[in-house]
Amino acid sequence: MPERKSSKSVARRSAGYGAAGHGAAGYGAAGYGAAGYGAAGYGAAGYGANGAVQESKLHFLDYWRVIRLRLPIIILAFLLVVVTAGVTTYFMPRQYESNVIIEVEQNEQKIRIFTDGYQGGMGMDPRFATTQFQIIQRKEMLYPVIDSMKLLERWSAEFGIRSREQAYFMLRSMIDVREVRNTNLLQISVESTDPQEASDLANSIAQEYQRKRIEDQQKLLSGSLATLEDEVAKQRAKVQEANEEMGRIRTELGITDLNPDSLEDPMQSQETVLQQQEARVSEARMMASNLRTKYIEIEKLSGDELMRSLPTLEIQDQTVVAILPQYQEISSELARALQSGLGPRHPTILSLAAKKATYEQQLSDQVNSIRRTLAANLEITERSLKKMEEELDKAREDQRNSKTDGAAYARAKNNYIQAKRVLEAAELRLSTETMQRSMPMNPARIWEKAEPSSGPSKPKVLLNMALAVAVGLIVGLGLAFFLEYLDTSVKTMEDVENYLQVPVLAVVPKNISLIHANPEAVADVEAYRILRTNLEFNRPSAEHNTVTCVSGGAGEGKSTTLNNLAHTFAQGGYNTLIVDADMRRPSQHRMLGMTNDFGLSDFLTTDIDLEELVKATSAPNLSLLPSGKMPFDAVGVLNSQRMVDLVAQVKSRYDIIFFDSPPILGLSDASVLVRALDLTIIVVQHRRFPRAMLQRVKQAVQSVGGNILGVVLNNVDVRHDQYYEYYTNYYNYYYTPNKAKGGVNGGAATETKAPAPARSRRPAKAGLEDEY
Repeated sequence: MPERKSSKSVARRSAGYGAAGHGAAGYGAAGYGAAGYGAAGYGAAGYGANGAVQESKLHFLDYWRVIRLRLPIIILAFLLVVVTAGVTTYFMPRQYESNVIIEVEQNEQKIRIFTDGYQGGMGMDPRFATTQFQIIQRKEMLYPVIDSMKLLERWSAEFGIRSREQAYFMLRSMIDVREVRNTNLLQISVESTDPQEASDLANSIAQEYQRKRIEDQQKLLSGSLATLEDEVAKQRAKVQEANEEMGRIRTELGITDLNPDSLEDPMQSQETVLQQQEARVSEARMMASNLRTKYIEIEKLSGDELMRSLPTLEIQDQTVVAILPQYQEISSELARALQSGLGPRHPTILSLAAKKATYEQQLSDQVNSIRRTLAANLEITERSLKKMEEELDKAREDQRNSKTDGAAYARAKNNYIQAKRVLEAAELRLSTETMQRSMPMNPARIWEKAEPSSGPSKPKVLLNMALAVAVGLIVGLGLAFFLEYLDTSVKTMEDVENYLQVPVLAVVPKNISLIHANPEAVADVEAYRILRTNLEFNRPSAEHNTVTCVSGGAGEGKSTTLNNLAHTFAQGGYNTLIVDADMRRPSQHRMLGMTNDFGLSDFLTTDIDLEELVKATSAPNLSLLPSGKMPFDAVGVLNSQRMVDLVAQVKSRYDIIFFDSPPILGLSDASVLVRALDLTIIVVQHRRFPRAMLQRVKQAVQSVGGNILGVVLNNVDVRHDQYYEYYTNYYNYYYTPNKAKGGVNGGAATETKAPAPARSRRPAKAGLEDEY
């Protein structure tokens, strides 16, 4: 029978819950919370000041984690796709491709009279190339190829083709027509399992297309020429009719037209004569007006004024021009002599006066002669002007009459000239088209004939395999993420905290064995030491020392976790008791290598003392109360006064007591234990049960008044979930002392790193696995 709580354990508990005790142990808010495991310190590990940056990193790492976790599925899907593509490619028939390059020109338009040249070429109609693609694949084009190459006979034996239409559809499936970009070239490609057949088919299709295009072009031009000849004949009749009409009008009106084949108006000469007469009349009027003005001015003036005004009136008379200067000079000398003091009867004065009188008489006679001449000229000019005006009026009257009579002739002549021009253009076009028709036409020219291919064009092994690799990766990744989407199990600690709103007390790696069965696995103990530390610091007080581990379903590692946690407490100096309250499928006695003849059921159903049933284990400070034989009513005995007494007794005798229990969902045993004990730890196996199950477990505990301390995330595969390597990196800090052979004094100790938990984990012995 184990002793009661020792003073050492009591002192340890007292130190473990004080403020100073937290710091001394190194697991306080500052030390252990930073590592990410304390209730308050947990969030500080991954969501600090650089939250936004780390969030994006974690987002990428989550994808990488899914890829690593589902890597076998990805590889399997990838290999299935690649192998399928490879096998399919291997068994696909080899296809050989032959190509023909043809230059095509757009069909000539119907010949028209008033157009310059032909409107041809592919650039003028963007639909031309597409139209030719369809024409080449029509029955009218391929039926002659089928007949000329006797494809129906050849394919009937090989492929079971029984009609021309079936042969047509098969041949059409073998043809591919493409346009060479920015050119008038078409590429006709034919694929066949026989390279010679592919080249023969391509050449035959190209030749048939060329023949058909030339034939269509000849038909089009022949029809156009016939239409043009009819139009020319009709136009000749129109010209003849217009000429006869013009001659009839010209004869009836008595019109003289020296050039009936030109557009010149025969009335144009009369118009020219009239204009000339009008010009002459205007000139005569101006001359008469000028003479009249001069005559009037001469009549007004006399004596010296008239002499001085002659140059102004532009009267040019040789006598006046010769005498007038002499007269002016004598007048000046006479004036100077009188001013010099000579008297009127002075001989000089008398001589000068006599000369002046002589010149004056001569000028007066000449001016009178000029006056008479101007009068005579004015009279003659006016009579001539009057006659010219009469002739002009008569000419105008004649012109008006001629215009009225010649309008009909002008219209008839214009119709004749226009019809004649149309006829000339039509005859010229007919002559040109006739010459063009005699020249060789080639609307489709074969520039490159098909030749048998030296290698298959299909299947394209590299392309198929490259596509298979890409598709395989896409399918694999898509399947992986789809399975991850369908997987609603617990994947991360955030899932636990978001759904349960309780802290994660520890993360236990996969394949950790029982501690007492592998005492040399020092690193394995650390996960449970972390759990022990968080349990110590998160329970309200030292009196809350009865703990049970529950889970939602069987096989989540609840019993193993409880057993290793109890060993960890015992190693730390705590007087520890394990009570196997799972009386339906007990496992603690097997883990510790003990019998289960008597135990908890005997205490609850009889008056036997507790000391007689508790067994000491091989581990120091660790005792076990087995479950005993399963009673008829397990729930009834657990929910009894004896159970209450048992809890009271062990609380006073032991530092920490762990009660193993069955799964809480589906069985009521665990609910009774949760209600009776101080603390409850929920064990959740990583990636096993749905997240909704966690909520039901929490509700089941809270519905009976249980106190949830936290969650243990168990069986985490850190090889795939790198996220948890941060919480299991303590393996890198452990070492094992080895003795070097041949060393002095037995050799010096060297330290080597312990193996990682996921690579060299020793599994538990057979029969010791947690059944729940």
